[in-house]
Amino acid sequence: MPFRPLSFALFLSCLAAAPCLAAEISTAKKYYQIGGATVQEIQRQLERHGPRLGGHKGHPAATRMEFKTRVEYAEKASACHISQVRVRLVATMTLPRWKRPGGASPETARFWNALDQDILRHENHHVDIAADHARKLERALDRLPARNRCAALEKEVGRVTDRIMKANDEAHAAFDRKEGNEFERRLEKLIARRGRSTN
Repeated sequence: MPFRPLSFALFLSCLAAAPCLAAEISTAKKYYQIGGATVQEIQRQLERHGPRLGGHKGHPAATRMEFKTRVEYAEKASACHISQVRVRLVATMTLPRWKRPGGASPETARFWNALDQDILRHENHHVDIAADHARKLERALDRLPARNRCAALEKEVGRVTDRIMKANDEAHAAFDRKEGNEFERRLEKLIARRGRSTN
């Protein structure tokens, strides 16, 4: 029986590894440019130019996750089994790139560097979460037992995929909830630290 490719896409708002089958993980980055000579201007630029994910304000960054699952089936001795599984995760980050204006102070530059690192750390963790679930999916599909008919096995592949994709969604949502308040606190600390350094 020919393989049946399955493809799932997930878009995540902005702001693991275990020994298993080697799901293929690839990442790419693309950037949008912002300016701003002050902290407040940088914040406004992020809201104006950042990725919009269902709201009016832009987010500092976003990561698009695409799960591409290839499953091959084989029939033998009146039974259908999975002969090969390959799960590929393609993660594309959209990140800000600050073009420092001539009037920006060294303190503003330090603020941006710290914020930029925090944004990248957050998005990298989203990729880690998705990569972990890509490996779990590949492992779970590879372990499915044979069925009498390939149609039945294909339905089981769909059920397992739905379950793991739901767990993936929930893990991302939980991470964003946890990070939401913490990000605000970290941002406030960065602003306060910058304020102290200019006094």
